[in-house]
Order: sequence, then structure tokens, then C-alpha cells
Amino acid sequence: MPGKDPEPLREVTGAVGEVLVEKSGVLEPVKAITRALAAGIDAMFYPPLVTVCQWAASKIEEKGLRRAAIETLPFGLLRGILEGGAMEQDENMRERWANLLTNAVTEGGVGVRRAFPGILSELEPADALLLDELAETLRTLDPPILDVRQATIAQRTSLDNLVRLELVRVASQFPGEFAEA
Repeated sequence: MPGKDPEPLREVTGAVGEVLVEKSGVLEPVKAITRALAAGIDAMFYPPLVTVCQWAASKIEEKGLRRAAIETLPFGLLRGILEGGAMEQDENMRERWANLLTNAVTEGGVGVRRAFPGILSELEPADALLLDELAETLRTLDPPILDVRQATIAQRTSLDNLVRLELVRVASQFPGEFAEA
């Protein structure tokens, strides 16, 4: 409405919407899921959880993605993502949790498997950075072979964890040397 203050209209439509929702019970499944999720997360973890959720919401809005209905998501998957994101202390890792949440709650996105929250929770920030570097390097190589003999001790430690989690496979052309990831 040009020239009119939209705030009173928002208040009225919001109030009408609230009454309809309350009377119809249409959001009851969402409320039940939200109550169950909140019960499993200690209140001290709410601030980082809110941050992760806000980042995910921003990503969804920026990219114009369609949200999936929350009741269609596996409860264990959603709980794992929210708990993991809430307990993460590293800001870069929180960003990864937000990305995982974004993918889980949008239609037509990357299929998020139930194992992903567990895998992400076992990654150190250095592991995630190495995995990002490997992914970027492998995108540019044909065939995807990476010589990691020059890796630092920290990188080898991260690589060991990535192999343990079966996120990368290392094949050796020479005994005792990494040749393929």
C-alpha cells in the first residue's frame, strides 16, 4: 500500500494468523518437534544454536531455496545437526553446521545422510580445512591423484582422521608414502 504504514496491517494479519494456527492446530507437529529438540539441548547452548540457525536461514533466503516441511525430516538427523551446531565452539565449524542444516532443510539440495552430523562432530577444524583443500585440489586434477608426501605433521594427523572417517582413501605407490587421496 503506497504511502501507508504497513505496520498496523502486519499486526492485524499476524494476530489473525496466530488465531488460525492456534484454532486449527496446523503447527502442532512443528511445535512438538521444536519442544522435543529443545528438551535435548541445554540452555547454555542456545546462543550458538541461534547463530547456526540464523546463518542457515540467511543462506536459504539469499539463494532463494525452498524449505522442506520440518515434519518430513528424520528427527534424529535434525536433532544431531542442532545439537552438534549448538555445542561447536569454533566459528568456522559453526559455519559448516549451518551449511549442513541448510542442506537438510531445503528441497532438492544435497542429500544429507544421518551419518553426517556424527562425522562432522568428529572433525577438528584443521581436518575440515584439509578436507576443503583436498576437495578443491581434486576438482582441478585429472585423474584425481594428489601427492601428499610434502604434508606437514599436522596435515598428516588430519589426513589420518579423514581416512579413519572414510572421507578420503589413501593408496600408496611406494611403501610408507602417501600417493593418492
